[in-house]
Amino acid sequence: MNALPADAMPILMPTSDVRRVRIAALALLMATRAAAGEAQIIKSRPARFTDLLVGGLSGFVGLPVGEFQKNEDGGFGGEVMAGVQPFRGQPLVLRANALMFQYGRYDHDVEEEFCGGVDGECETETVFYDSRHHNMFALHVGPEVMATHGTWRPFAFAQAGITFFRSTSSYGNAYADPLHLTLLSSHNMSAGYGIGIRNVSKRFGREQGFELSVRLIRNARATWANDAVLRSRGNGTWDVTPRLGAANVLTIQVGAWGGPYVNW
Repeated sequence: MNALPADAMPILMPTSDVRRVRIAALALLMATRAAAGEAQIIKSRPARFTDLLVGGLSGFVGLPVGEFQKNEDGGFGGEVMAGVQPFRGQPLVLRANALMFQYGRYDHDVEEEFCGGVDGECETETVFYDSRHHNMFALHVGPEVMATHGTWRPFAFAQAGITFFRSTSSYGNAYADPLHLTLLSSHNMSAGYGIGIRNVSKRFGREQGFELSVRLIRNARATWANDAVLRSRGNGTWDVTPRLGAANVLTIQVGAWGGPYVNW
């Protein structure tokens, strides 16, 4: 048998060296995959306009102040707020509010319970109307500034818009064409100024939390009505002598707030 040339002889590695090479190759492969997976996890999604939107819901106690306080005792209301943060991560927000405040109510409606049907369920129905409601509605827009860091974040806003006053009455048998009347409907320019604080956390990349605030709604020249300026004609209709002047309201609010998307 002919012997192989010396330079054609196979190179044999010790078993321990082969194992080290295999382990090193496996470790390199695992590290490469882990790095790729990590890069996918921290990759941020593209920015969207909806990331800049904010909103909130709140309820409040309304306290008449100044001249309005001489004629009204106050009441309760609710508000919806929506806005946009024009510059990402900055304090400025452009916000709009819509609120309703009931400052007067007289409710002597007669209700009765009716039971029947296969299941014997009972329902309460109004059988005679004798009620009046005095409401204020406001639509305001304007800037807000809020701290952008920390758990507790103070904020302040100033707005302008329009206020509507509306007084209504209902009278008569519910089954015999009762009278539902608008006693007064008016509107005026108004402004709103407020300060507050928010407790902010983050969920699914978007800031959120609850807020406490105080606001002054300024109606410098308003026309409104309450039960004191109504004179009954005895048939469900009324004579109305509206009040004229300032109708300012201080609101103490608590609500929920949803802020911008901040995971970049």
